[in-house]
Amino acid sequence: MMTIFLRRALGGVLLALVLSYAAYGGTDLPWALRDHYEFPFENGRLNYAADNADWGVTIQGLGDVIPAVRFSVTLADGTVIRNDALEPGKPSREKVADPLGDATDYSVLFAPNAGLTVRHRIRAYKDRSFFLIKLEVQNAGDKPTLVANINPAVLGPEGIALLDNKTDFAARPLAFRGSRPVIDSAAPAALLFFNDRAKGLTLAFGVLAQGKAISGGVFEQTGRIWRGEMGSRFEPPVRLAPGATLEADPVWFSFATVPAGACDSLYAWALATVNGNQTAASAPRTWIAMDENTSPDAYIENARAWAAAGVRYALAPNGVGGQSKRPEPVSIAKELDALGMVMGLEIDPLAAPQGNRKWTRQDSNGLCWLNLLEPAALTYGKSQIRKMAAGYGFVVVRPSRIPDEVLRQLNVTRAEAEATALRMAQAALPDSPVIPCAAATVSQDIDLWLAAAGCAGRLQGNGLDVGAIRFDTQGTAAIEENLAFAMTLFPGSVELVGKPAPGGHKYVAQALARPPRPLRPVDAARPSPKVWQVPASYATNGAQGDTVVVFPGAGTWTSSDVEMPRGASARLWHAPGGAFTRLGATPTDMNEKIAVYGSEPIRPHPVFLGTADADGLVLHGVERCAWDGASGVLSGVFAGAHASRAKAYVSVPPPWEFRAGVAGEKRVIAKETASLLEFSVPGGQQTPFQLRFRPR
Repeated sequence: MMTIFLRRALGGVLLALVLSYAAYGGTDLPWALRDHYEFPFENGRLNYAADNADWGVTIQGLGDVIPAVRFSVTLADGTVIRNDALEPGKPSREKVADPLGDATDYSVLFAPNAGLTVRHRIRAYKDRSFFLIKLEVQNAGDKPTLVANINPAVLGPEGIALLDNKTDFAARPLAFRGSRPVIDSAAPAALLFFNDRAKGLTLAFGVLAQGKAISGGVFEQTGRIWRGEMGSRFEPPVRLAPGATLEADPVWFSFATVPAGACDSLYAWALATVNGNQTAASAPRTWIAMDENTSPDAYIENARAWAAAGVRYALAPNGVGGQSKRPEPVSIAKELDALGMVMGLEIDPLAAPQGNRKWTRQDSNGLCWLNLLEPAALTYGKSQIRKMAAGYGFVVVRPSRIPDEVLRQLNVTRAEAEATALRMAQAALPDSPVIPCAAATVSQDIDLWLAAAGCAGRLQGNGLDVGAIRFDTQGTAAIEENLAFAMTLFPGSVELVGKPAPGGHKYVAQALARPPRPLRPVDAARPSPKVWQVPASYATNGAQGDTVVVFPGAGTWTSSDVEMPRGASARLWHAPGGAFTRLGATPTDMNEKIAVYGSEPIRPHPVFLGTADADGLVLHGVERCAWDGASGVLSGVFAGAHASRAKAYVSVPPPWEFRAGVAGEKRVIAKETASLLEFSVPGGQQTPFQLRFRPR
């Protein structure tokens, strides 16, 4: 539970300094000389000014790591409203509840400026280790106002200071099609990390997209100082009527001594909770696509090679539905059908044929678009989608070409239009996969795949389906093993473009035929995470350890970086050749191949560590692992993920000792050395096991 303090400025001469705010620039005074709220957390606190809504972070032993964060509002005519240029506002607070939990809003309301009233809020949760920063404007005038940007968090001139020069920094570029995240290298970062390992500090800024704006942040480093902003951009600007309000997407902020991966998990949970579980009909893992410059003959030739390699899905090469630049050649459709491939269709749901003026808006080129404010137009749009998609196995929704001139007529932002388009397609085709179009392209560069997986892993794990990425396979001859493993870490769909070298289709298809792995990035604050965790212990009451997979180039990491259940710490084990070796606290991996470790939650009872075959640890193939303290039984099921016979390992801390056990129908013949129990497990089949222990 968080205890909040309202600190008054110090008395006497110091009070006089505060009262001279206007003349001497009170926004630059130390926090001790300002009326402010304090939100204590771990070894630091968040400060919030009760007069002008500045906020900052102070860390014990370091000082003001973030001296001041401000806000700004930009109108379409270039006018900028900044809190440090406004008269002091009126503070207030109010208890609230939202899907993330019980909280209190601490707010400052400012008098009208440039025709707008501005209210800034910090939402502090009772039982959450993060804050929401919110900013809302209201038109206080008698004429409409065009609002272009609302930025709830703008770092002041001091930026983020006092961090080590080796601080890890990562930005997750995500666009949102409604509530569906799509990796997009051209988008602002939806989540930014600063992880100072030397000082044990993680700072994280994110946005909780609501589907009305292009939201995110951009940060840059100058010397040791980081500066940037988080906010919402409205394209085209929103026409705000007198008395109407407009709010930016909330900025999510967390600071803690916990590992970056824990902050990553908090953000993913918050985003998924706010947006709801978006898991839809299962999408194809891969499909092939063709650009407008590829000839039909070249496409068919490439499709034959992909089909022979086992790829079963193909995107129809007909531009976009509704306003296709070229009709789908019947010959291509017949050829793909003959190859046994399932066709998908790429559509722009907002494009409309000539029709009812009430339902459509026409642009300057004579093209028609759905009137998004007319319910009948949306009903008509869904019927058109059903007609276009009849006979297709999946649908890809591309960013709409609806021009700004039409959006301005409707006073609808592009983000709103994209959200409406995706929702319309999903409602029209509830039993078919509907996928946002890929917006990022990867190659054989393993770091690009790891970066994509870092963006998507925890979001997908929290029920938010991530849009597809595009894999340019041009000239690919083979897929080396490290890259093949990295490709399994991305949980979404992969669109295949380009033509591999002869024989290369097979290697790409084989790599992507492997099922995606439910891994989480441990070094989440690095642009391309290289340390990954297969979580098992969360669902097994601490009876099972986790797997940690380390790619070459990971450098130094520690057991404290690994996520464990609340109150538990970890120790690491390595399994080269099937034999576990205890590791020190800071393993450094300079190897050329992937290394696999076991991460054991240190418990006062036996813990299943894993099975080891020739390829290393196999933890994800163990199901329903549980410990019953009353009977002293550790049980579970080997799912047969290992093809050949393997060894299983169990940690046996004092005062426990092994008594008896069975694996399948065979008695466990155990080899016990010190605190480690080792026994054989058959491969390629489901094998339940039960091990009995007793106190010494």
